[in-house]
Amino acid sequence: MKKKIGFYIVWDIMFLLSLYVFYRGSVWIKDLAMKSFCLFDCVLPVLIILSMLIGAVFSVLIIVSNRFEMTKKIAVAEFLLVGLPAFYISSFLYISFLLMRLLHMQTMPILTPIWLVYDNTPIIIGSMLFAYELIIFITRLVRIKRQKLK
Repeated sequence: MKKKIGFYIVWDIMFLLSLYVFYRGSVWIKDLAMKSFCLFDCVLPVLIILSMLIGAVFSVLIIVSNRFEMTKKIAVAEFLLVGLPAFYISSFLYISFLLMRLLHMQTMPILTPIWLVYDNTPIIIGSMLFAYELIIFITRLVRIKRQKLK
């Protein structure tokens, strides 16, 4: 169980690092494109490669977690360790505005690093990851319950 939890924590770190690399790479390539006026030749290939990096991180999660023997505890641990950070990434702007409104604040509270706000890509990817984790969590719980009934 500790090994599986360790994997999910390391995966979260890899996921955040890949989002940060995407941010740094997109800032760098957009600056280069502005200076050299090459939009399609410079920007698109780099953004495609950076997107593939994030896809590779997703595939590591899917491949390794499918090798685990799923129990209810492991399914819950994966959902908590992967799904909740993904939910936070996908909804931190809404949470910030909600807190600002509920607490009658004049400025938005800083709940996340600025590089996550630079582009909407982390929000989209976080939403996709949370949806995947929610669906896979429900599927695994149903499968576990069916196995117990047999």
